[in-house]
Amino acid sequence: MNRIYFYIIIFLLIGIRGLSQFSVKELFIPEKLWKVPEHNNFNDTASKYNRNYMRQSADVAIIWPKNFGLHPELLTDPTKRFNPDSILDASESFYKYYVDTLGFVEKGNSISDKYKILFVVCDDDDGTAYGGGSEENPKIGILWTPTSRISYAPYGAVAHELGHVFQTFVSTDGGVGFTSAGQSLYEMTSQYMLWQVYPTWMIFENYHVKAFEKQTYLAFLHPDNMYHSPFILEYWSEKYGKNIIGKLWKSAEKGEDVVVTYKRIQKVSQKTFNNEMFDADRHLITWDLKRIKDLARPYANQFSTKLDTLSTGWLKSDSINLPQNYGFNAIEIPKQYVVNGKVNIQFKGLSTDTNAGWRYGFVAVDQELHTTYGKTENHTKGKIKFQIPANTTHLWFVVMGAPQQHTIVNLDPPKGQKKQTFASYPYQFKLL
Repeated sequence: MNRIYFYIIIFLLIGIRGLSQFSVKELFIPEKLWKVPEHNNFNDTASKYNRNYMRQSADVAIIWPKNFGLHPELLTDPTKRFNPDSILDASESFYKYYVDTLGFVEKGNSISDKYKILFVVCDDDDGTAYGGGSEENPKIGILWTPTSRISYAPYGAVAHELGHVFQTFVSTDGGVGFTSAGQSLYEMTSQYMLWQVYPTWMIFENYHVKAFEKQTYLAFLHPDNMYHSPFILEYWSEKYGKNIIGKLWKSAEKGEDVVVTYKRIQKVSQKTFNNEMFDADRHLITWDLKRIKDLARPYANQFSTKLDTLSTGWLKSDSINLPQNYGFNAIEIPKQYVVNGKVNIQFKGLSTDTNAGWRYGFVAVDQELHTTYGKTENHTKGKIKFQIPANTTHLWFVVMGAPQQHTIVNLDPPKGQKKQTFASYPYQFKLL
């Protein structure tokens, strides 16, 4: 009996790291691997990358150049130091969340059931991390990262690039994904996935929030916001459940963007979709989303829109900040325009495009960030009024670009095709 306990203890102490024979999944290393020297022999201890400089977990194997030594966590140079065990622990946590909660792959029906993800640590001058797969060997997922992106927690770059690996799994498992819809959703989704495993993302990468606050007018899926704005995906996640984003990726059909896929599987019209997007946009004024509202409190009511004043007393968004498809302007209304607890606005859409449309309405916020949403309006011309709740400290007028029909915009079309642009939706309004 004592001998049995002894062997159990030894096994637990050894674990599975570095011992592939204890692993259920296969570790496959392609002969050709980006950022690894040509003809590198992973079984040769003289090679820059070899199995002696590797640690493994159940789903991930991390390998690094031998010049970092067997224990890179002990390096004195902070620009080279990283902790493989800590990174593996984090990667396993991310992996399980992306599978079990977000549902990007189906257990038992995925290439990821058989093969581990390969994590390559690089020592070149490229400061960017990458994730995806290998065109020559699509059966495995691969991450590449310099040490500067993994030198300490939180491992946001790992969570983000692992997201790209799971997006690749959608294709290798037989799906289409959004391979024909440009890269914006890829980055937006990876940021969303990172945000799920690191709820404090808005804090430790706050520059993304600050950038978004200045660019809310840009279209949903605009590449200039693709790293800054996973917020619509969060809204959908709250509305339909954590697996909705994975479901969208797995349900996409060739030629679709995520809006087309979303409308199809949720069975919503363009009118309803516009209303939903407006509701999502105005929830961002105070970050009124259950999972992150408390963490995001410091960033509530931080939006602004530059307005031009016309001689007739009308106001309009300046030409740079015109809302594009599903983009919005958030305009704080000065207190002097509140009369007897009410505010009245006359609105006029200015576009001659027959596909143009708008959504607009009020958002009232009190000191405790309790939020009241007014009626959603969609008339090209009309008046809108709002009874302001007591104790309101911030009053916002929100205007969103709402196309009558959705148009897929490809900013990087195939050679010979004309580059497309996002439509803008000019408007003006008057405080009465």
